[in-house]
Amino acid sequence: ILNVLNNSRSSLLICADQYWPSVAIGIEVFNKGMFDLKKRNVKSRFITEVTKENIAFCKELLKIGAVHHLPGLKGNFAVNENEYIASATMKNLQLLSQVVYSNSKAVVEQHNFFFENLWDKSISATEKIDEIEKGIVPEIIDVLKNPVDIKSIYFDVLKSSASEIMLILTTSTVFMREENDGIVQTLMDASNRNIKIRIITPSFDHIDH
Repeated sequence: ILNVLNNSRSSLLICADQYWPSVAIGIEVFNKGMFDLKKRNVKSRFITEVTKENIAFCKELLKIGAVHHLPGLKGNFAVNENEYIASATMKNLQLLSQVVYSNSKAVVEQHNFFFENLWDKSISATEKIDEIEKGIVPEIIDVLKNPVDIKSIYFDVLKSSASEIMLILTTSTVFMREENDGIVQTLMDASNRNIKIRIITPSFDHIDH
C-alpha cells in the first residue's frame, strides 16, 4: 500500500467504503503517506461514504485532495498511473490483512474508467458534511419502476398527509384502478380526518362498475 502511495507521481484515485477514512488518516503510517502526496503535488481524488462517524477523518482528507461522497459504497480500490490495489473488506482503524495488486495496463485503465463513472455519480463531500452537521434532510429524486414499491410509497404519501392532498388522475381507467387498489378509500379516510383533497381528472360520461 505504501509503495503504491510512494509510486504515485501525478495522480492517485481511491474509491473506498466508510471505514477507509479512519484507516487512511487514523493510522500513523498511512497518514504520513497520504499527506506526503500533497507535499509532492500529486493530484489526489477520493470517493467514500461520508457518515457522522467519519466526518473528522473526511475533513482531513479534504486537506490532501478532492473528496466525493457516494452512499452505500462497497469495496475498496486505489489506482495511480501504473498500479492498482484493492481490498474486499475494511474495518475501522484497522490495518488490512489482504490486498490484491496488479500493474497490468489493462487493469489500471479499466479502474481509471470505473472511478470516473463513480465520480460523476457522487457528490462533493463538503456538501454531505454540511448536511450532516446542520441536520439537513437531503433532497431525493428517484424514478421507481417496481409496482410494489410505487404502490407502497403512494399509500405512505397519502397516509402521511397532514393538511392537503392534490391528485391528478389522467383517465377513467386510472380512476377505476385507484378505486380497486383501495386508494379512493384511503382518500375518503383522509377526508374524514379533515384533510383537504383536490383532484384533477377528465370528466367521465360513463364508468362501468
